[in-house]
Amino acid sequence: MKTDHINIIDNSGRIYCHRLAKITKMNPYHYETHCKMCPYFVDTAGGKGVECQYDDGTNVDFMIFRDAVEAEHHSKSQMVKMGAMDEEEMLNTMDGYHDDQTPTMTPGEEKQADEMDEKTGEAKPPDLSVEETDAS
Repeated sequence: MKTDHINIIDNSGRIYCHRLAKITKMNPYHYETHCKMCPYFVDTAGGKGVECQYDDGTNVDFMIFRDAVEAEHHSKSQMVKMGAMDEEEMLNTMDGYHDDQTPTMTPGEEKQADEMDEKTGEAKPPDLSVEETDAS
């Protein structure tokens, strides 16, 4: 059964990308180069992140993640349960547990992202920033 995974951009501007199997910055570059051509991509979660659909073995309709590390842990734990990777491999690939080394974009990708916006002149994808709300 395919489950909708709604990944809200966290406080650091990151999401967990199931296709790349890593935590990454959610920005126009990621959207244009990864989301738009991804077989799992469904929507931009109302401009607050991404909604992706794939079978993770949970047999639920949808899950909402507001933290990239939590989403990564869930996805990789399910991969262990499904036999797609072992526990040691899971721990070695957990970006969230190596936050000081978490890959976002390489300097080359950042430069390419800046140039892409200037060169394409295409409409940018929906605003992917999370609005802060005042709880008072």
